[in-house]
Amino acid sequence: MSDKPHRTDDTSDTSDTDSATAEPLSRPLTIGVEAYLSEEYARAERDRLWAKVWQQVGRVEELAATGDHLTYDILDDSVIVVRTAPDTIRAYYNVCSHRGRRLLDTPPGKRDARGRGRGFVCGFHGWRYDLEGRCTHVPEREDWPRGLSETAAGLSEVRVDTWGGWIWITMDPDCEPLRDYLEPAATLLDPFHLENMRYRWRRWLVFDCNWKTALEAFMETYHVPYTHPEFTRFGSFLGWSRAQGRHSNIGYDAPKGLDENQAKLRLGGGTDPRESTAELQNFTWANANTNTTRTLVDAANRLADEVPGEATAAEVLKHWLDTARRKDAERGVVWPTVDPAHVAKSGTAWQIFPTSRSGTP
Repeated sequence: MSDKPHRTDDTSDTSDTDSATAEPLSRPLTIGVEAYLSEEYARAERDRLWAKVWQQVGRVEELAATGDHLTYDILDDSVIVVRTAPDTIRAYYNVCSHRGRRLLDTPPGKRDARGRGRGFVCGFHGWRYDLEGRCTHVPEREDWPRGLSETAAGLSEVRVDTWGGWIWITMDPDCEPLRDYLEPAATLLDPFHLENMRYRWRRWLVFDCNWKTALEAFMETYHVPYTHPEFTRFGSFLGWSRAQGRHSNIGYDAPKGLDENQAKLRLGGGTDPRESTAELQNFTWANANTNTTRTLVDAANRLADEVPGEATAAEVLKHWLDTARRKDAERGVVWPTVDPAHVAKSGTAWQIFPTSRSGTP
């Protein structure tokens, strides 16, 4: 991961841009093709990676009521995550303690199994478990005179915790606490109150590639002018990517005078930032459908009517964000107030090792 900034429009003047203060680059590293193609390498990842890390499995609001549950599958392992009380979420291996059959099967065409209930029933021999993982019914239990202790018959628990509104599990009982695992991302992202945010839309896709190939595509901005050239007509911006311990983040440097825009929203280029910003916001909404909100788009479309034509780019930016913040507040959506220097450090998006990706507002 390099801290070297990458300009997305290499024909643009760089004199008005403060580049990120670059730390010394680490030694070059070549990753062998076996990391992407070798079955032996993949098995090693199963044993030494996936079994040892914290993994993001869903949002807290997806388990709104007691009994709400979902499953999370990773390679050969499957985990049930369930709300057992208004203030408690627990996780268990999705395996009957009798003969190892899965308790919850993923329906055809679905990503996971979801539902609400008072417990789980094995479809093989009818063993039953309550939300606390206790085995509550064994058919013909009197024929089991020995060995059916509460511990032996109950479900095997998996560590679970929450942060930022997400639910996380780890299959390693000795893994460090979630908060420690997430640092420094947790500290940098806490001021944005991600737990108060909600998905606007989601789409599940299956890529015909190694998982690292898919994730690496989102760990830098270097590709933007070549993979997404349609955005370069709205102006240039300087992107960076930085290692953050085991994690990483990306962001954008701000032109001089627009420090509050560090790493976040971009004004459109051109001679009239009011018009170009509205054009950029409308284009992003229609074509990417991400990285903005309906409130921001509407506020950008009002700029030409609300801001004088001689206004500077900084004045346009301030009016745009102030009016959008006010409009959202009127409907009960309160933006967090974060120091610009902290915003700059937090970046635009985070890659939480190994596979979670989180954007910042």
